[in-house]
Amino acid sequence: MKNQYFGDIGDYKKYSLLRRLALDAGLRVLVGWMLTDNDARTDGKFIGYLNAPTVWRRYDETVFDFLAQHVLIDNARRVDAVARYDLIPNAAFHEAVLADERAARERYFADITCRAAHADLVFFDPDNGLEVKSVRYGWRNSAKYLYWHEAAATYQTGCSVLVYQHYPRARRDEFTRRKADELAERTGSPAVYSLRTAHAAYFLAAQPQQQSGIDTALLAVEAQWGEHFKVTRHAT
Repeated sequence: MKNQYFGDIGDYKKYSLLRRLALDAGLRVLVGWMLTDNDARTDGKFIGYLNAPTVWRRYDETVFDFLAQHVLIDNARRVDAVARYDLIPNAAFHEAVLADERAARERYFADITCRAAHADLVFFDPDNGLEVKSVRYGWRNSAKYLYWHEAAATYQTGCSVLVYQHYPRARRDEFTRRKADELAERTGSPAVYSLRTAHAAYFLAAQPQQQSGIDTALLAVEAQWGEHFKVTRHAT
């Protein structure tokens, strides 16, 4: 996650999803932003929806109004606003910047593990998503990815794990099925979900004791967002 992305239409859907998991499933959410420094790219410009409230506000009025205030009025595009506003009830936030270097990364995730003791679900928000073979752990740009062993270790704390995933240039059906299958294998979760939106996907490995509440929350997401969220539970 980069602060320059704050308020994009993807954030609108993301924060709404996290709110449903907190409110409808009753989960204590720990948000690991996996925050990286801003760069010179033009990402983060997809905010036009905020100028069309008659079209977009109805999906989640609370989140829409929050983002419109911070992006259009205050011009304050920083993720720490989510914590200050209490947008996600009973949530905690790990706001440290994540570096590529191995030792710093290990400290970052050690902190996540400690804080997971007071959470039910950990959300990871990497720039790109789950690891790829071309970027090895601790190498340049590795901060843009969540590595499989980190997802598995977090799941072993007893928390469900939710991960943001940018789409690569691949068939989306095949890609999401393959990633969901690997997440199930790596974590041992009996219930793995993919949640697809137009621009990104999410993968969720549920703990057995949280599965019923998560099912309820995801049904609410589908009812609330309709065609904008496609939720699939994958056989494991």
